[in-house]
Amino acid sequence: MAQETRQPQDHVLAPGEYLYALDNTKAIVGTYVGPHTLTASGNLTPVIWGEGKFVRKDRYDEVTQQFVNIPDGSYLELTNPAVNPDNQHPKDGPNTTGMPELSFGRRVVIAGPAHFALWPRQTHKVIEGHQLRTNQYLLVRVSNDTEAVANWAKAVIKKAAVDNKPGERKSEQKEPTSETIVVAEKAPQLTTGQLMIIKGTEVSFYIPPTGIEVVPDRSGKYVRDAVTLERMEFCILLEERGEKRYVPGPDVVFPSPTETFVEMNGEVKFKPIELTPISGIYVKVIADYEEGEGEDKVAHKKGDELFITGTQQAIYYPRPEHNIIKYGDHTVHHAIAVPKGEGRYVLDRETGEVRLVTGPTMLLPDP
Repeated sequence: MAQETRQPQDHVLAPGEYLYALDNTKAIVGTYVGPHTLTASGNLTPVIWGEGKFVRKDRYDEVTQQFVNIPDGSYLELTNPAVNPDNQHPKDGPNTTGMPELSFGRRVVIAGPAHFALWPRQTHKVIEGHQLRTNQYLLVRVSNDTEAVANWAKAVIKKAAVDNKPGERKSEQKEPTSETIVVAEKAPQLTTGQLMIIKGTEVSFYIPPTGIEVVPDRSGKYVRDAVTLERMEFCILLEERGEKRYVPGPDVVFPSPTETFVEMNGEVKFKPIELTPISGIYVKVIADYEEGEGEDKVAHKKGDELFITGTQQAIYYPRPEHNIIKYGDHTVHHAIAVPKGEGRYVLDRETGEVRLVTGPTMLLPDP
């Protein structure tokens, strides 16, 4: 029995393969989806879509592509989706009646699992679903407020389990704030460009809906690390308006959408200043504030100068109303020993009065 032969120009598309071919007589790009056998003719030219244009090739195997595969737990950002939902993806066999109308510039999110071919001039990006630990977070942006509200329920959100300490009652779930409103079941009022934070303490797994995009950091990573502070540590967050926020430990610190962690020498965690009764720091008040309660409440005005010693505050954490004044390279001022039989003259810079301090003593003058 003679073996069946196939014409050299025939091209077989296996299941899960597709290609584009330009009809030179009609100027139409057809999409051919496997399983299908394409019998080539002089009227067809193999093409592939890349870098914003169709590129002509000589052979069909050069333009054959694999289906887009979205695994379970991942999602796809599809740019230029079809306007008609019935033509969302090419069907098996030849799709030669003309390319469907595309919504250019629009981007939709498709959660996996899914497996399909693309129309010409569509682009895509497959992203793994975002798994968060309790000390991690995501920064998300509203790219289209109308679609974000309409597709809000299509987001894949796994809420984090609440870990309680032994003997501790189960804490009541707090109402989401404007910064973490993404975890709310009902869509809130949103504006295009709005930034929000998704905390790992509230969400353990997240896939955004259409209209919401996860913003990567400078290194391209989507999941960001919060700052875990131990005791005797603090961090500084800088707001876009220039205001600073100081947070002492122990704590897990998440920034607001408009805050960034302040780095010094590559570090974002700092040690407070430890003071003793014979050491102190000199600070200038740069904003009005009050401290203490009741009769012990003290008001400090902008421009006041304070000398804080270990007698008043053994551990000093910086605050936004303070600016530490340095003398040379010294931040902490230490007392000097005045032995018995010796003395030191001390000048009051405001009044000009000079007084004599005799030993034995540890002299810690107000700068």
